[in-house]
Amino acid sequence: EENELNQWILRNGEPVSIRELSDKNTRLYEKNKAFFNNVGAFMMVALNTKQKFLGLLIVGKKKDEDVYTREDKELLKLISRQLSSGILNARLSEELIQTKEMENFNKLSSFIIHDLKNFTSMLSMVAENAKENFNDPEFQKDALSTVTVTINKMKGLMDKLSHLPEDLELELGKKDLNGLVKDTLIKTKIEDIKRIRVIKELNPLPEVMIDEDYLEKVILNLIINAKESIHQEGEIKIETLKNDNYVKLAITDTGSGMSK
Repeated sequence: EENELNQWILRNGEPVSIRELSDKNTRLYEKNKAFFNNVGAFMMVALNTKQKFLGLLIVGKKKDEDVYTREDKELLKLISRQLSSGILNARLSEELIQTKEMENFNKLSSFIIHDLKNFTSMLSMVAENAKENFNDPEFQKDALSTVTVTINKMKGLMDKLSHLPEDLELELGKKDLNGLVKDTLIKTKIEDIKRIRVIKELNPLPEVMIDEDYLEKVILNLIINAKESIHQEGEIKIETLKNDNYVKLAITDTGSGMSK
């Protein structure tokens, strides 16, 4: 029954509401009615690549109870395409790990996995914020920018997989750590999530020798992990300071924390 539902949504090609499914295929709707109720489904779109089914993206009702507009559906299609690419890249990464010819892949696997997690998390934040801000032209502009940046990062990841270096090479240069923190916060959209308060204590710092791309990934991972640990409301604090001959970056949160 689930396979039949998946294939029907895949063939449909467009995001489909539960009401539309009920009108177009009453039998299939009745078979899966319990599933829809359990997950609170209101709108569904297939995750796929070259017509190969990968999964379902399911969203619930909008807070204002309005129907999903054409613009909402277009955003869902964009998000589903990027998620599909991320899932496919993750599967390809797993296959590469298993081949003897990719002995050096283990050196990069952790970075790749975190990249994929960052991509999906950034898109998830766009989807979460869209529930309340989709009609805001400024949000639409920012959302499109985030999707575009994510696409370019995915292309970069695929290029990295095609040309794996023998050793991890850091490109060090003098950079402003506070500026990097601010830019990364903008990319995560974490400050747009109303249930999370972001506290910034960025003290004056000298420029430091860092690899900007890799350190950005570290900051992204910590912020996304903090966000995922906060299930209701909470705070994320980001602090920088100079300590003797070192600079310090600290990211703390009021989330659930790690198990023992």
